[in-house]
Amino acid sequence: MNQPRKSFLLAAFFIFCLSLTASFAQTPINKLFEPSFDIILQTVVGSNDGGRSDVASSLSGIVKKLKADFPFANYRLASTSIQRIANKGGADSRSVSYTSDKNLAVFSEWTINNLESSIDGKGQETLQIQNFRFGQRVPINNTTNYEQVGITTRFSLMKNTPTIVGSLTTSKPEELMFLILTVRSAEK
Repeated sequence: MNQPRKSFLLAAFFIFCLSLTASFAQTPINKLFEPSFDIILQTVVGSNDGGRSDVASSLSGIVKKLKADFPFANYRLASTSIQRIANKGGADSRSVSYTSDKNLAVFSEWTINNLESSIDGKGQETLQIQNFRFGQRVPINNTTNYEQVGITTRFSLMKNTPTIVGSLTTSKPEELMFLILTVRSAEK
């Protein structure tokens, strides 16, 4: 083999090795992780039963808005549930509670699918929920006969802002249950 060809092949081999090294050096070693969020679902019940209002101070603004459209005598926090979810992730929760006379169970479940964080036209972080579902199996006429009730929806909301998702009737005629969702950045 002649000397110029040998030198050319050797130089080509070194250039090839350097280009491989450069391309590997540009590959990030640490993978970037998507942010996680804490999803807080609170159920607030409005009624005219003569009890006193009992809600967390974080919900006082929401209750004030509810009173404008639903003038119940009082509002009370019925339950709070929390789930951690990744960006573009989902969550599923099932629980059981009991009627006010403690005789019959009420089965609740809620799911969120594809929660995605994005920036809106004003530069603020907005959260889009592609599918939110809340359902309950409730006893009918204080018997062990159950009926499925619930809502399914898609919506956007601002982070750290309690948002009314919807309302459902309860077993009492003068009562409504309101679903309030708050999404905040998860602590590490």
